[in-house]
Amino acid sequence: MPRNAVYAAKAAIFLLRAGGGGRSPLRLGRLSLATARGRESKWELTGGLRHYSAIPHLTRREGTMWKIAIKTAVVGIFYFGVAMNASHADDTDATMAAGRVSLCKNGEYVVLSAEVQAVSAEHAPFGPQKLVSLCADRPTEPFLTLAYRFGDAGAPDITILATSTDKFALADEAYGPHDGADIVWFKSGPFSYYVSESTGQGLGVEIYVFRNGKRIAEFGTGFDDNKFYQGIGIDFDHVKSPIFVKREPVDQID
Repeated sequence: MPRNAVYAAKAAIFLLRAGGGGRSPLRLGRLSLATARGRESKWELTGGLRHYSAIPHLTRREGTMWKIAIKTAVVGIFYFGVAMNASHADDTDATMAAGRVSLCKNGEYVVLSAEVQAVSAEHAPFGPQKLVSLCADRPTEPFLTLAYRFGDAGAPDITILATSTDKFALADEAYGPHDGADIVWFKSGPFSYYVSESTGQGLGVEIYVFRNGKRIAEFGTGFDDNKFYQGIGIDFDHVKSPIFVKREPVDQID
């Protein structure tokens, strides 16, 4: 158990002990404490936990114990929540890291990597899984090269490199009030390639391939966020790398 969770448990025990003697339970907001003589006093919290009004039927020691107990419990519960969140985050990171694969080489940095399947005209996935990766030459922009790779793990079928003379295009599309896509795309001979990552309330990565303006292939992750991950970022609002240019897609991809 995390140390902060133990601290919270001890705080709860302290609170229970401080409120012993058969007195009524603590209530949130306006606090009511029954004295040993059966009479009741109202205790209002003002200014957070920094000040409280006089408690006429409790001794100074009892009042001090209640104040310390409440502060201890609140702080303990806060750190308990922090500990649980941190523990959950660690588990999530470990799960995601275990499944992270890419086609990037040693010395390259993953911008985006995804496990995709071919998508039929009816938007149904089929066929074997493939990997698509965008790999940069450095950990932050400006990048001097960006590699697009597609294929099987360890053996990409396609590698296309963005340079200052052969640039990739960037586009950020809005398909509705709540969804859109960040798109990296480029042309190679008669082919156009689009790597589209959904934004807003959308989810997933899709790859579109066109030949002379006709769509010939589509791949996607579906809505499974375990099949893709982002590494370092690209600024789609302002071009920061000499290998990019802002340009709208020339094909209909949505």
